[in-house]
Formats: sequence, structure tokens, C-alpha cells
Amino acid sequence: MEVGRWAGPVPAVVMALALTACMRDTLPDNWGPVETTDRCSWIDGAYEAWGHKTDDAGLHDAPATIPLFTAILPYLIDQVEIDYEELAKVERVTLHWAPGEGGLSITPVGGALKPEVLDYACDAGHLVLRLTGPTLEKDWVGVGGEDIELWQDGEGGLVVRSSSRAALAVFMIVPLAYGETRYYRFSRLSAAFRAR
Repeated sequence: MEVGRWAGPVPAVVMALALTACMRDTLPDNWGPVETTDRCSWIDGAYEAWGHKTDDAGLHDAPATIPLFTAILPYLIDQVEIDYEELAKVERVTLHWAPGEGGLSITPVGGALKPEVLDYACDAGHLVLRLTGPTLEKDWVGVGGEDIELWQDGEGGLVVRSSSRAALAVFMIVPLAYGETRYYRFSRLSAAFRAR
């Protein structure tokens, strides 16, 4: 058998498969969406600044560790810069759906973070943001995509499904594929609870 013929491609394929990572959370039953009749204006109101990840579902004493402000901002493609000292000072986040004004208005209350307006689309009562494009970091370059979907659960809370994926080359040599889906939940502080 001719060993030298397969010496290059086989290790490269094995390495590529070894460097492929995929993670997916399971959506807790009580975080499922409810039907709304008022399109996407259900989101208008104030929410807790910190929420829970799926690992905390059903744990009444689990600390809220996920910041709402960053959970609904794209990070892989747009790479929004965040001042984490100011993020720690945010007490609540107000959200307002205004399609005529650019989409979803996100206003942190407390700290000095600036409000953001993102081009979310309304799709059957869910707010959806889908982005694809190049993703660049110091040590790698690639192409990726991210989908962020927001809905109201049966208790009036905000659930965020954040999915990201990328195909990239580390140090411009080592191929890597990556994908993850995460779910987060944030409690509503004000505005009408309009589940129907």
C-alpha cells in the first residue's frame, strides 16, 4: 500500500473534523412562545437587565447572569463594542418595536451605555434578526451568520434564541467550523402582558 499518497489529505480531514464544534441548548417547556394578535408590539416595555440561561430553568434560586442588552445584539458579524463596566451598572432595559423608525429600540437604564436601534423584522409575532457576512478577529478570518429570535412566553417574559455559526481559518491555516444555539429568558417589569 502506498502510504505517502494519503499522508497529506487524511490528517487534514481528521483535524478538520476534530475542530468542528456544535452546541445546542434544549428549550424548556415553559419558555415556549404564545400566540399574539398584535404583531410585535407585545415587546414594548421594561425588562430585568439580567436574565437566565436554560441551565437555570426551574431553579428558583439561580442567579440571573445573562445581560439582556448583549443577548439581543449581534456580536459575531457586527461585533458591537461593549463597555463591560457600564454594562454592570444597567438596572433594566426598555424595548420598543417601531418598524417605521428602524426596528427594535433598545434603551439601557443605568450606566452610560448608549441606546441601540436594530433592524429586527416582525415574523408571525416573533422579532427576528438574521445576519451573514465576514467575521474577523486578530488570529482568524472566516464567514459566519447569526440569527436572533425574540418571543413572549406564557408568563409575559421575553425569550431570546441566539444562534451563531462560522467557518473560519485560525492563523489562516487551520480550518474550523462552529455553531451554537442558546436560549435566555428575561422577566418583564412593566407594560401590559398581552398573551392571547
